[in-house]
Amino acid sequence: QKIEQNEKNILRVMHRRSDRLEEIDNRYTPRSDISFEVALAEHCNLRCAGCDHFSPIAEPEFADIKEFERDFSRLSELFNGQAQEIHLLGGEPLLNPDIVLFLQVARKSFPQAIIDITTNGLLLKQMSEEFWTVCRDNKIVIRPTKYPVNLDYDALETLAAEHNVEYQYFGNTNTTIKTLNKYPLDINGLQDARRSFRLCHRANNCIYLQHGRLYTCTVAPTIRHLNKKFGLNLIERSEDSIDIYSAKSAREILEFLA
Repeated sequence: QKIEQNEKNILRVMHRRSDRLEEIDNRYTPRSDISFEVALAEHCNLRCAGCDHFSPIAEPEFADIKEFERDFSRLSELFNGQAQEIHLLGGEPLLNPDIVLFLQVARKSFPQAIIDITTNGLLLKQMSEEFWTVCRDNKIVIRPTKYPVNLDYDALETLAAEHNVEYQYFGNTNTTIKTLNKYPLDINGLQDARRSFRLCHRANNCIYLQHGRLYTCTVAPTIRHLNKKFGLNLIERSEDSIDIYSAKSAREILEFLA
């Protein structure tokens, strides 16, 4: 029995290692489709210490609708109007006074994609009827995260249901409260980039669109907020992203992101 149990333990370890290696291999394998996120507002109405967009220290700043439309049109051209998921977030996206325009542009560019608003939900009760109508007509998913704040999430679910708008919690927080992870930054730049990519569970899975470029991570395109707040000079480099207007094909972009 002892030998049999040891064999079972060894098999478990081997399976875990195999799964881990497959997961790492997938990070280096170009995806067959594109999923990405884009901020409609850089700032936020919460001050989460674990925000990897640095939104709590960002000054008020909204996405530009003309640039948004131009970038989405280009990506739609490259990917033949196909995307798996598009996350409209921030900061807090509901702070953007023109959010309905962004929703309409996103759906027009990607008719079949899953498009959601990733939000903390604090402003949902204040949103206009036009907002809810546009969400319903364009099949936009409301995707709140449950934070430890004084907010009636059940009432928000009811509100969305009354407007016939799909409502799903981010990260399975329908049953749990959001927890935050700490990702220390080495401001001296002594880490091996390839190793960091290999060990990051969001590698090739957390693509960020900003100013006509796709980034492999949210830190590089938002590091300017940290720099300004603390007088740092952490430099964003061209290697951190790919220019969607210089890229000649969707394949080139997908290979870069991997």
